[in-house]
Amino acid sequence: MARTGVLATTVGVLLLLGGGAWWVAGVLMRPATSAEPPVGIDEGSGDDSGTPGAAGVLSPDALGEMLQAAQDAVVSGDGARARRVLAQGVSEYPDDQDLRAAFGELLLGLGDAGAAYEQYAAALAVGKPTGALQFGAGLAASVSGDPQRAAAHFDAAQQLEPSVAAYAIYLATSRRAIGDLEGASAALVRATVLAPDNADAWGLLSEVALQQNRAVLAQQHAERARTLEPGEPAWRVLEARALKRGGDAEGALLVLRGIEGEALYGASVLRTMGECLGLLGRQDEAAELYLEAVLVRGDDAEVLFDAAVWQERVGQAANATRLAERSAELGHAPARRWLDERDG
Repeated sequence: MARTGVLATTVGVLLLLGGGAWWVAGVLMRPATSAEPPVGIDEGSGDDSGTPGAAGVLSPDALGEMLQAAQDAVVSGDGARARRVLAQGVSEYPDDQDLRAAFGELLLGLGDAGAAYEQYAAALAVGKPTGALQFGAGLAASVSGDPQRAAAHFDAAQQLEPSVAAYAIYLATSRRAIGDLEGASAALVRATVLAPDNADAWGLLSEVALQQNRAVLAQQHAERARTLEPGEPAWRVLEARALKRGGDAEGALLVLRGIEGEALYGASVLRTMGECLGLLGRQDEAAELYLEAVLVRGDDAEVLFDAAVWQERVGQAANATRLAERSAELGHAPARRWLDERDG
């Protein structure tokens, strides 16, 4: 979506390297029992059914100690040590579903989504599936770049726990990624019924409607998101895009001018305003707007390059070159290509 972090992870409190806490919703700590021994497995039992003390499964106390050791490593900033702790744990207790789920979350937080998926898949294989485990597997698959597989897991999570709106939202993102816009829309409608005050769900529903070229619906959904979060610029951008798609460029500008402070000069805001001004034949005003933005965001390579393009459009070639060169110096590849084409 337009806004960074609009669909923040809802697995629980995910890994915060260097301090803070991590835990996964799928790590449902088994209730403590009075069975002996208090730590480790019940070596007198050959049962591997997944009950506390069964073969291949840690006792509640032992599981807590292992997770605490990994937690301490994370808090100290040593993610590698946390990984070693849990890797050894799943090697010794491969049938411990909670331990595998915790390892999956850690790996996901460490950026190894492929390995995280393997742990979530193993957790699902050794015990009863839960919505949280299916969601974790879906998240790992999504981060790994496999939206088809992610959608299957998010769908399973939703079926197991149909009252959780987050599962429907993530299912929608995966279905959208594989081009199933109708499926994405259906999932988001369910999400808005479950959580009518969730601005993210309405915003994503607006995005999907825009892709379907349903401008009126997109505008209505974006307006709902904006009403829920009036200070979030992303919803105003969405509403403006929908209005522009529907032929109301002036109305779109009015919505965008409600954005206050430096947020008015964000790249997506400026681009939409520029498009609307261009449709209205006000190119000079768009070029001037971008020059104002450069004064505020002079280190934003994307804004600099867009400003260069607008300067070129209004016949200010020297200004355009200077702005594009600065953008290219900041590593903006389109600016470098643009300059190379002009020189060629």
